[in-house]
Amino acid sequence: MLHRRGHRHTLPDGATGILERGAAMWNSLAAGERSRLATRSAEFLDRTEFEAAGGAAVDDTTRVIIAAHAARLVLDLGIAAYRDVHSVIVYPSTVVHRGVRGITPGTSVCSSAAMPILGEAMLHGPVVLAWDAVARDASNPEGGHNVVYHEFAHKLDMLTGAADGVPPLRSRSAELEWKTMIDAVVVSLREAEWPDPVLGAYAETNAAECFAVATEAFFSIPQQLMTRHRALHDALAGFYRGEAATS
Repeated sequence: MLHRRGHRHTLPDGATGILERGAAMWNSLAAGERSRLATRSAEFLDRTEFEAAGGAAVDDTTRVIIAAHAARLVLDLGIAAYRDVHSVIVYPSTVVHRGVRGITPGTSVCSSAAMPILGEAMLHGPVVLAWDAVARDASNPEGGHNVVYHEFAHKLDMLTGAADGVPPLRSRSAELEWKTMIDAVVVSLREAEWPDPVLGAYAETNAAECFAVATEAFFSIPQQLMTRHRALHDALAGFYRGEAATS
């Protein structure tokens, strides 16, 4: 079943209450930021289809919580940064992915092994999310995990044509500098004796996953990310504030 809102650029009635109850990050924002985020969230809802799958119930709570977290990434980048986001498929819980799939989003590296997933971002395709993970992460940002931030970070990464951990930047030299930086982070994570306390083991997978995991940390536990990985934090700050991204 598809759900789509009209082009009103306003959130559904009761949205503020939904966010106050179910999105801890909303309660941490100043009034001006809430206003901006509400507008950006409404823009997201106006242009995005929501599809319920696997018995999920997609209602205003589902749409508002997902939209607000997705919109937070593009608060300064602008909604046009989601030009390749057309639909969100919501499952009630963990999805077991069967059949051939890309191991790294947006690449040709594939596997046919069954794999449980909480979310997935597809190049020129939808974003898949498990609602129980979305709700849990939204209520507990101190854990540093947020599946919405993660998958929508992949969609921003994919704007360059593939998920490689390098989002669209102002120049080729800036992209090369970013690639050097994030590749160095991945190498340092792999060489460490223990999984990183902020980014965890999954960030070691490749640069694309490092970018997505670091985005989760940047918006959920920024102080911890800055303390542990200052260069990565500062690069993300420049990008998400719109200082390093292309229009």
